[in-house]
Amino acid sequence: MKKLTYYQFRTKPQEHSSPKAKIGNTKLYNTKRISYDAEEYITNQLLAREENEHFNAKQKIPSYPINFYDFSAKDYTNDLDDFMHTVEINPSFGFFVSQQTKDFLSKFILPNHAYYPVKVHFLKEHDYFFLLLAKDDQPINYNKSIFSNWLDTKSIITVSSYHDLLEFKPSTETSKAFYRKKDIEEQKIVFNKAPDIYSVVTSAGAFLYFSEQLKTAILEAGLTGCDFVLEEKLDFYLEDKN
Repeated sequence: MKKLTYYQFRTKPQEHSSPKAKIGNTKLYNTKRISYDAEEYITNQLLAREENEHFNAKQKIPSYPINFYDFSAKDYTNDLDDFMHTVEINPSFGFFVSQQTKDFLSKFILPNHAYYPVKVHFLKEHDYFFLLLAKDDQPINYNKSIFSNWLDTKSIITVSSYHDLLEFKPSTETSKAFYRKKDIEEQKIVFNKAPDIYSVVTSAGAFLYFSEQLKTAILEAGLTGCDFVLEEKLDFYLEDKN
């Protein structure tokens, strides 16, 4: 098998390079100030629904529409980035991208995904997209990959499919039915086909990993708003076809 190099991906505003006051990694915020428990609040639209077989939107791309309200850039913003994030959405779901980045990513191998249009306000109105990335059908050879109990990494767990990593929680008086992750950790991932973005299926060191090819191309293209850290703990391999 061929060993592959992947990088942990995170959004990082380009303003981090300036000597300004402390800046977080979330550049966008919701100007409508919608209550977090409202049905239209964006996180609630991404949660598990019966129409999506009780999977949330990062486990399986929904067939129903998700409606993004407008976002605005924070006060410290000098310019919009090609990759951006908001505190309202857990980064495991994906990130905001410019039209340029959407076109750029079309040349690379992504997991199941969907783009949702969203308006971003900074001096004027800009057309952006939220890139939702799903975990359910990635090119992983689960039988050759290695998984363990996250509390006891020496305890190897047999996994044959993504569904083996989940457990179903029936509905109760206070909560709807949903699938949640089991307490499983990945140690070695073997791909049938090397993806350029890998959406972590368990609880590894990052939510998303970018291939060396994609990371290099992003830097060469001068796309802004992202940061990469070489993954040295989790092993990635491409299955030998011979």
